[in-house]
This record gives sequence, structure tokens and C-alpha cells, in this order.
Amino acid sequence: MRYSELLQKLPYKTLMDVRMELIRKESGFELIRLAVQDKKEDFQESIKDYGDIVFVKFQLHIDSLIEALNDFRDKKKSHVFIQKRIFSHVIYFEESLNDLQFLENRFSIGQQDNLKTFDKPTTVILNHFRPSMPQQSYRIKQKKGLPHFPTLKDAEIFYLFDSFKEYPSDLPFLYFNFIDDRTWIERVIVKNNNLEVFIEGRDAIKSELKIYAKSPELVELFKISDNKKVQINLEEKPQEVYLYLCLEDEVMDSRMISKMKSAFFAQNDVFFEDDDSKDLENIIESKGEGLNIEYKKDNANDKNDNILKTICAFANTEGGSIYLGIDDDGNFIGIENTDAESQKILNAFDDRIEGHVLIKPYIHECRLISGTAGRILEIEVQESDNKPIALRKDHKLSYYKRIGASNRVMRPSDLNYLIQVEARKMSFDRVGLSNQNLL
Repeated sequence: MRYSELLQKLPYKTLMDVRMELIRKESGFELIRLAVQDKKEDFQESIKDYGDIVFVKFQLHIDSLIEALNDFRDKKKSHVFIQKRIFSHVIYFEESLNDLQFLENRFSIGQQDNLKTFDKPTTVILNHFRPSMPQQSYRIKQKKGLPHFPTLKDAEIFYLFDSFKEYPSDLPFLYFNFIDDRTWIERVIVKNNNLEVFIEGRDAIKSELKIYAKSPELVELFKISDNKKVQINLEEKPQEVYLYLCLEDEVMDSRMISKMKSAFFAQNDVFFEDDDSKDLENIIESKGEGLNIEYKKDNANDKNDNILKTICAFANTEGGSIYLGIDDDGNFIGIENTDAESQKILNAFDDRIEGHVLIKPYIHECRLISGTAGRILEIEVQESDNKPIALRKDHKLSYYKRIGASNRVMRPSDLNYLIQVEARKMSFDRVGLSNQNLL
């Protein structure tokens, strides 16, 4: 992508968060890295001055930024004067933007494992140009296992840029990260062989949703109706379903839904509703709280991390389900915002559960004790095949197991025994695979 194409991709929003990384020169500052993102509510302007190296964060109207970049591109001038409350200096740029090639990546909501989850589809545009920084800093020598630098300045450049920048360590020279609010998939509800897809955005009704399914194969295109919802009825439940939301030929957002165990990981916008064989009232009446079932009135006052402890305990025992919106007596109280509650739990799960655990949210429509219709949120936890699972808090790991209807902290002897059992299982599995290979 050339620079002229980059300008066409820049977002519609007028105010952007800008971060500049600079090296101090006699005549001003040389621009080393520039990062531009959509405006965040918690963004604070700041300056960090480390002598030869300076980091500046401020907000700038996109028109002013494009004007400055165009001057750099056309070489009308090799510098620009930035005048902000915290920083007023001349910035130099020694390269021509016309010589740079830009790459483009799009992140879909909740679909990038181990990457930041965005509220809407996010486009990242960057290039791999390296600025004219001192070459010694890229020829680091190892001395007794530690980095060794020829001069103190080389060490400062290496450690400051690696420690204080807010983006990945291989951040290129120019980096644009912005939310595309034209259209996106807000959420998907899966129930039996039916998919209900909710679309949002100012161009939502101009978009189209294309579905690809495997086993059985299916390819179909759906127009988005005025209610911004697509109802998809499948004759059979496919093994995998791929959804692509498009504006003309441009893919705006995508989802993958699979019944394969290895394909599931926590998503804050895909919900699996109960099927006809899973009657919530019968489950509650016949079983009640126990080894595999836990009731929670809500998640609002869970200061003691009881839900996360239960997830950890279920995963270390036989699995189970947590029902939010049911009190200790089995009465259906209901949850007002199941989407928000589910997202809150899944975010905490991603942040604090250590180990491989599979969980899935379900939404149950039911009649509440008040006599009105309502919703119950179920968090289904599968027994982990990679025990032990831990809950992290303030750099401390705690291990829980399920005994009856309660969660118990594992004693060291319990933990050691579980590790030995899991080790024997792995050894047995390896022997079994070896025997199969001999047949």
C-alpha cells in the first residue's frame, strides 16, 4: 500500500491519540517512531524526557496530522512545528513517505487468541522502515549472559525504547491503529441448527453476510435487513461455520463457529443457547447445587472471586455449570444484561485463570419467580485435560477442587497427588499411541 492509499484508509474521527518517540538533536528532535490510534476516554497527554530520548503523548486533529505528513511526503519541508500545552518543538523527519510501503491487517472481535480484544473491528496499518538510529544498538554483544553495549547511550536507546513504548517490541516506524465503525458483527447466538447474527454500525444495512459451512457444505449470501439482524436456519449442524461481513468486496468482520473441541476459546460475543434436550427447570429440580452445579444470584458483588474459584474447581474435578440469576433456594431471579455479565466473566477468566480450560456461555429463556419472562446465564466449564488449573491473584497462584457443593483450596499433598495422576495419564497416552503405531 502506497502513502496515497494510506490516506484513504484513515478513519473518519477527527481527534486521534498520537505518540511520538524522538531523539534530541542540536537543531530540534528527530522523529523515530510515530503511533496513531483512535481517541480513548482514559488517554492522558504526557511527556517523558530522558535526555537524548523523549516520549510525547498528545491528541491531535487528524487534519493537522495529514497536513504534516503530506509536507514530509512531498519534501516541501523536512520539519514540522508541534505546538501543544506540554510540548512545543520542531520535529524533523529525514525520509520521504513516498518511499515507504505500508501493510494492512484487520483484527476481528474476539477472534485473535492472545491478542487484545477490541470493541469493534480494528485495522492496523504499518510499515517496516527502520530509522537512522545508532547502528551499535542493533549489534548487541552477550557478556556473561547479559546484553553488553559499547557506550552508555547505546544502552539507553535499547532499554528505553524496549521498556517504555506501549506497542510490541518490533514496532515499525509508522503505525496507525483505528476502529472501523462502518459495520461489524455485534454478537452471534447459536441454538440447535440456527444462527442469529446481529449487525451494528452506520453502514450496517448496506452490508452483506456470507456464510461458508463445512460438513455439510454450504455457501450462501444474506442481505442485512432494516432490523440489522440475520436469521440463518441450517438443515444440519455443520462441523464448522464461517461468517464474513462485507461492504462490497471489503471484508469488515468475520467469525468462526465450530463444534470441534479444540476450536473453542472464550469469546465475548458468541453465545450458545440451550437446545431442546437441556431443560433448565428439570435440571434445577432434579439436581440442585452439588458437585457439578453452582448457583449465583449475580456477579455484582463477587469481591471474593467465587465465580473464578468455581471455574477453577470445576476444571480440576469433573467440570460443571455455573448459573447466574438463580438464588441459593433455586428461585429464578434473572439477569438484566446477560451480554455484559458474560463479557465481564470471560474477561476475568482470560486475565486470571492459569492453564487450558474450555468454557462456554449459554443463555436460558425462562419465567422468573416474579412471574415475568427473564434470562438465566449459564457458564459451562469442561473438565481440563491439562490439570492442575490455578487462579492467579497478585502474582500468587491458588488451586481449588470441588467437594460436594463447595470449593476447597488444595493442600500441597492434594496438589502433588493430582500432578502425579496427570503425569501417569500422559505416560499411558504416549504408550497407547506407540502401540497403535506398531499395529
